[in-house]
Amino acid sequence: MYAAGGSAGASFLALLALAAAGVDAGRAATPSTADAEGDSVGLGTRGTTCSCPSSESSNGAGEGRGIGGLGPPHDEPAEVWFDAIEVRGWLDREIVRRIAQRHRPELLACYEPVVARRRRLFGKLTIEFTIVRSGGVGTVTARRSTVRDPTVAGCFVAAIRNWQFPHLETDQAVVSQRFILVPPHRSNTSWKGGKRSQGPK
Repeated sequence: MYAAGGSAGASFLALLALAAAGVDAGRAATPSTADAEGDSVGLGTRGTTCSCPSSESSNGAGEGRGIGGLGPPHDEPAEVWFDAIEVRGWLDREIVRRIAQRHRPELLACYEPVVARRRRLFGKLTIEFTIVRSGGVGTVTARRSTVRDPTVAGCFVAAIRNWQFPHLETDQAVVSQRFILVPPHRSNTSWKGGKRSQGPK
């Protein structure tokens, strides 16, 4: 009896030892809570990038955009604009326009002294002139004018009489050129057809 009891006791102790060894093996295979938390902290310190917008809790860099103003209005000088042009004869209209625009300073010299005295002087002026075979200018006439100062038209006529164009293959060409005279104005004011209209404020 004692031997049998002793054998049974030894078997029981062996089973307990095996159970204890199994528990230790399970603990060794399963990370502890502290280890798991340590891994999560490690991943947190590495971090990831994100294209989402920054918030108050983030420390990412942001980017801003703004629209600047155009500044306060300022004075624009007087101008002479080249408007409608008609050419009758064998001479290209663009050639006439290009040569006429080269003489813009002469026309401004006619207008600026007068508008300096009369700040609201503006309007349209149509000049008709004949180009002869040699390329010189023959007759010059102020046909229509809404500019309320005849000295401006007279000065335009005198200036155009000295212009030079290419030689013609015909006897003459007749040009009708309309000018728009714009007085000094504020930069936020636009001019259309010789009449002033307020632009965006």
